[in-house]
Amino acid sequence: MDPRDLLERARTRAPAPRMTLIDLHRRRERRQRIRRVEAGAVGMALAVVAAGTAFVGLREHRAPGPAAGGQPSVNLPPASTPLPVAKPGQYYYAKVHLVGGCPAGQEHYCGGTDVELAATFWWAPDGSGRIETDRVHNYGIHAGTFGPTEFPNPNGIDVSTFPTETAQLTQFLLDRSAPDGASPAPLVTPPPDGAPRDGQMWRAITDLLEDPHVTPTVRAALLDVAAGLRGARLEVDGVDPVGRQADVVVFGNWGGELIERLYVDPASHDLLAITWTSEISDQPFQSYVVERAGVAGSRSGGPTDAESIPALGSPSPTFQPGPEH
Repeated sequence: MDPRDLLERARTRAPAPRMTLIDLHRRRERRQRIRRVEAGAVGMALAVVAAGTAFVGLREHRAPGPAAGGQPSVNLPPASTPLPVAKPGQYYYAKVHLVGGCPAGQEHYCGGTDVELAATFWWAPDGSGRIETDRVHNYGIHAGTFGPTEFPNPNGIDVSTFPTETAQLTQFLLDRSAPDGASPAPLVTPPPDGAPRDGQMWRAITDLLEDPHVTPTVRAALLDVAAGLRGARLEVDGVDPVGRQADVVVFGNWGGELIERLYVDPASHDLLAITWTSEISDQPFQSYVVERAGVAGSRSGGPTDAESIPALGSPSPTFQPGPEH
């Protein structure tokens, strides 16, 4: 595993922070090297178990196409609720909560690197909008109100160029992530049963899912591509970290050492949450929860149009990952 890949992943998740998860990833890599030297036999046993689990839980193939009014899909069960589309003068709205602790087995190396962001985003395709923060800890973010073209876009994403048909988006992401593409992504070790570029594709997808510039339609298409990757496993009729019904796409990134779960709203196919768990624990060490999303008529209010995901009640349940055990 290339430490530069881990550093780049941390940078794209939290641009220009006071302190990011870079140290966590660097120390995690060092700890993995120590474990491989000191406990090679145990590491081999864990790899065998991970591979066996992946083969047992292969993804189910579902009937393609949407239900009435829903997002077209190939790999996810049919959607039933249309996704909202912002009209001129409206804003895509998302209220999110990111919270992270220390992965299991890494406490000695990453103590004090907890991260939290509770923020609300209003973003319009003309590049205007607003970012409001409620809680920020070890996360760099530029809050404020922004006119056209002024909304922070450190990754330079233009979603207007993204296709939303699954096969076309798959090829688009492969081309975009190539060394000479618009957003080069390094190869990342896939799960034991994954194809060589599946880790790279997963990384590109998950980076995009958290970006406020990605519209619900593109986000749903990205999730459908993720569910179709070799090595991905689809679990239907699950629940997300705060108890909402969800279909769950599971992927063992970094060769199966990092278990990432994407929680998908069954009705609309929009994103509900993401969790990250080490291979030696059942308790996630980091979560990203979309508490509410939709289309708002102004930069100060909530959604006034049909919401793309179920809103949480008030007060909102909060997922608080601590050190894994």
